[in-house]
Amino acid sequence: MASRPPSRADGRGSFSVATYNVRCGRNAGLESALRAMAAMGVDLAIFTETKITDGVYTQFSSGYNVTASNAVSACQGGIALFWRENELYEVEEVATRGPNVLTFELVTGQMRYFVVGAYIPPSDLGTTLAHIQQAWSECPRGCEPLLLGDLNANLINPRDEREDGIAEQTDIMNVVDMGRHFRQCRRRRCRGRWTWRMRRGEKTISSQCDYLMARVSTRRRFRRVRLVSPRYHDSDHRAIVAQIYSGCWRDMQQYRRNRQ
Repeated sequence: MASRPPSRADGRGSFSVATYNVRCGRNAGLESALRAMAAMGVDLAIFTETKITDGVYTQFSSGYNVTASNAVSACQGGIALFWRENELYEVEEVATRGPNVLTFELVTGQMRYFVVGAYIPPSDLGTTLAHIQQAWSECPRGCEPLLLGDLNANLINPRDEREDGIAEQTDIMNVVDMGRHFRQCRRRRCRGRWTWRMRRGEKTISSQCDYLMARVSTRRRFRRVRLVSPRYHDSDHRAIVAQIYSGCWRDMQQYRRNRQ
C-alpha cells in the first residue's frame, strides 16, 4: 500500500513501515527485495538476515536509500534499513549496534519514534539480546519506542528456555505485537499469523518469529498491520507491513525549516 498524501483539512496522511526477512541480500538479493517492497508501496522498512559483509552492498536502489550492518559471516545474520524521501516523515540518527541490531529516529509531525530493528540468530541469544537491551535503554525522552525484526521466537507460546528469555525481555520492554490488534486475511493460502513456513518431507512447518511491536498506548497511531507474501523475491518469510498515521504536514514543514 503506497503512502497517502495529505488529503484532510489538517494535512494528515499515512505511510507504511515494514519488517521482512529476505533470507539473503547477497548476489542481487537486496535489489530483488527492494523491488518487491516498491511494488507493495512500502516507504521504509527493516530487512533481516541480509548476510552482507565488508560493507559491500548497493546504497540506493528502486528509489530507496539503504544502510546495512556487516554480518558476522556470509552465512548468517545482518540487518539493513531502507527508506525513501517523503514529505510526511524524516529518518534521522541511523546507527548500527553490532551485526544484528540497528536503530533510527523517525520524525513525523509532532511525533517522534525511536525504532530498534533486530535479528536474533537461532544460535545466538546473549550477545544480540544485550545489544537490544542497550539500544532500548537509550531511547531519547519524548520518543515512542518501536521494535521491528525477526526474533526467531514464538512469543505467544515459547517452546524452550531461549524463547522464554526473549519473551520475558519483550515483557520488560512493555511492548506487544501490533499485528494481533488487526484482523488478518482469511483466504486459505494466507490464513494464520505465521511469518515463517517451510516444507519438511510431507509436513509443512510454520511459526511466528517476525514482529512489529509497540506499547499499547501507541496502538491508535496504527491504521493497519498486515502479513504479506511479497512477489518478485524468494523468501520463506512473510513481511509485516503497518500503515501509520502521520502528523500534520505543516508541522513537518516547520520542523524542516527549523532544522535548516
